[in-house]
Amino acid sequence: MEDSSDYLERMVAFANNSTKERFDVLLREYGQLLKERIDYCKGILNTHKDVLIYYTLAEFYNRQDPDESPDYLYKRAVRYYCIKAVWLDRNYAPAWALLAYAYSWIALFGGDTGDDNMIAGIKMIPIKDEAGIESVLPPSFSDILSEGQKRKLKCIERAIYCIRKALKIDPANKDCQQQLKEYYHQRKEEYKPRSLPRRLM
Repeated sequence: MEDSSDYLERMVAFANNSTKERFDVLLREYGQLLKERIDYCKGILNTHKDVLIYYTLAEFYNRQDPDESPDYLYKRAVRYYCIKAVWLDRNYAPAWALLAYAYSWIALFGGDTGDDNMIAGIKMIPIKDEAGIESVLPPSFSDILSEGQKRKLKCIERAIYCIRKALKIDPANKDCQQQLKEYYHQRKEEYKPRSLPRRLM
């Protein structure tokens, strides 16, 4: 399904003669379409636990307006349904790639300060072998980095872990290769201490 920008563009909401009222109506219509598709997929899940349905739900939730709620901002439902998908099929690369994107997104907002065990009102499930995700901070950095930086790094490490899983399954995927480069760059930027004590400069 197209995202809200594509939908609004297709419906000519950005035209010079378009009014704010029309724009708002179209945005509400898009939100309603999204809700209907989410409800439909959840209904199917009652009888069919399928990796594609879990992934589709994650994609739909990824299109929700992040301004509407902290759950949407921190991609909690996206993460939940991606993890459900990879639990069913560890070789489903699109779910790993979307999960990586979700983690990199929340890293931009300082990491998820909410309860990581509750996602969209549902008890969060861990990624299998998740214990191996976070790298150990170099001892010289652990006192220098702020708690916010540590939260960001945790999310970036998870993004790197997930995108590498996707690339292991689909090594020729150019988008995933690009994402991995971006996440490595993001991690490098966070490891740069922003307030080194003078004695260490």
